[in-house]
Amino acid sequence: MSDSDLSTIEDAMLKQMQDQMRDFANSSRSRTGIGATHIGFSGEGVWQAGKNKIQFNKRQLGANVFDMMHGHRSFRGRVPLYVAGKVFGPQPFVPLPPGEMDQLDEKGDPIWDFVRMLPLFEPKGPHEIYAYSTATGGGGDAIATLVNAFADHVAGGGRQLPVVELNGDSYTNSRGKRIHVPRLDIVGWIDRPATLKALDPPPLARVEPKLIQSSFDAQALPAPAAPAPSDARTLEDLEREGFSDFDDSI
Repeated sequence: MSDSDLSTIEDAMLKQMQDQMRDFANSSRSRTGIGATHIGFSGEGVWQAGKNKIQFNKRQLGANVFDMMHGHRSFRGRVPLYVAGKVFGPQPFVPLPPGEMDQLDEKGDPIWDFVRMLPLFEPKGPHEIYAYSTATGGGGDAIATLVNAFADHVAGGGRQLPVVELNGDSYTNSRGKRIHVPRLDIVGWIDRPATLKALDPPPLARVEPKLIQSSFDAQALPAPAAPAPSDARTLEDLEREGFSDFDDSI
């Protein structure tokens, strides 16, 4: 075997090790959320951010489409738990095994729902990050419309990220009820800021084992976690960031 062959094999092994290192780092992070202030769209047609539900209607934010995530979500009290992954690139979403999505709680409601997460950021520094998560049809449609427009932009040679304005629309259903739906209207484009922090999906090892233990062999369940480091985010931290049970109501 020539030196060039050995070098090629070594490069491939190093690349595999890098991927494994990233996966290990992700699984070692001690947090349940994704490290961003949550944005939701209420049943009254109001965009709200954080625990205090600050109104964000008409707010213009950059949309980091490349860091979008999707997956399954459940709740421990008011704090969400995710089995989620990136739509693009490493750390992909691995669906729950067949049957898991059909589990019901004591009230007869599904334990898990399917959620989409779109990272948003302030266009001007220091580029605070938000996460719009939705498990509703209206929210999914808003994200789908944005992604299709972004795909057309890229197909035309564009490389910038969209700037969206948080808006809403409404209609009256067959029972005479007014239904509010979110809109993510593109109002411009922006270069991805060099200092913009990437969001990583929550590690599966930190999801509440009682909710998913039937999916895994007992030996595959994570060992008891070591004492949390000083910068670990507690349930109180997540509540403060706004990761509560409010979401689109359509």
